Amino acid sequence: MRTLSAALVLVTALATPARADIKGCYERVYSAAHLHKHRGQKVTMMRLQIGLTKDIDSAQADKLWATFRNGRSLATWPLECSDNHRCFVEGDGGSFHIDETADGVKISNEGYIRFGDDEDYIEVPDDTEHRVFLLKRVGAGCK
Repeated sequence: MRTLSAALVLVTALATPARADIKGCYERVYSAAHLHKHRGQKVTMMRLQIGLTKDIDSAQADKLWATFRNGRSLATWPLECSDNHRCFVEGDGGSFHIDETADGVKISNEGYIRFGDDEDYIEVPDDTEHRVFLLKRVGAGCK
């Protein structure tokens, strides 16, 4: 019986994919050359802070920031991110998935991401220019 229990634990462990613990600050500032090539892209900078605290009222809560071509910088938070790295923006602000890369993260837009609040916001659709964002690790926490 003990052998059967050990075998079940081993099979369960092998069947469950290992999850990377994504924590820290990730950012990308898009170059003028990139933005010239991608004229429809609204986002000129994106920064993600994730996994530093579970307290959504903390300055270190999970957040996503963006700066846009019009010079405005807006945050979208609080984020609720699950163990499978799917994040939802509170208040029907959209969702995205995060995958770890060799030097950062890939954010995959799942429909739209809303930056700002109910009164003043910019929505980023999951069109060709806004479907995927590649960010590099910049430190433990964002400033």
